[in-house]
Amino acid sequence: MRMMTRLMDRLKFQSLKNKGAEQWSRLSAREKLFLVSLILFLVGVLIYKLIVLPGLKSFESSLGELQSNRKLNAYVRNKLEGFVAAGPSGREQSSASIQDLLIKSAKSEGVDIERYELSPSGVFSVNIPRVDFYKLIRWIDYLEKSGVQVNTLALSRVELGVVSCSLNVKH
Repeated sequence: MRMMTRLMDRLKFQSLKNKGAEQWSRLSAREKLFLVSLILFLVGVLIYKLIVLPGLKSFESSLGELQSNRKLNAYVRNKLEGFVAAGPSGREQSSASIQDLLIKSAKSEGVDIERYELSPSGVFSVNIPRVDFYKLIRWIDYLEKSGVQVNTLALSRVELGVVSCSLNVKH
């Protein structure tokens, strides 16, 4: 019984297949050209919607992020123009007192230092994962007024008004 139903299903499928081929052969050349053009158009629309459009959106968002980073960079440069790197003061401080100054001033300004380390040359490397930009600027200003020289400063934007920071300071 199963064989019979399978055979009948196959015959129906071949019949439909033959009908499709028969109908295609009945079409005029102009109708065939129209159908092929329609199919190619639909395939083109699908490719555009599924591949090109998402790529363009990704490109636009990357471009917007780049422009945002450029604005932040310009803003930081503008804000830091007023800072003058403090020259070496007449007094020498120990690394422990500079460390105390860094930690205490960071706490008072609301800056959370994640990690710091002292290099053999007396330069402190300080990493701050998240800090309000204005708090960071106030803290750097305080450090420079206290005689601490900021050698390098690297910022990256975390979100609007919040940056992550890595800086090297020396007294």
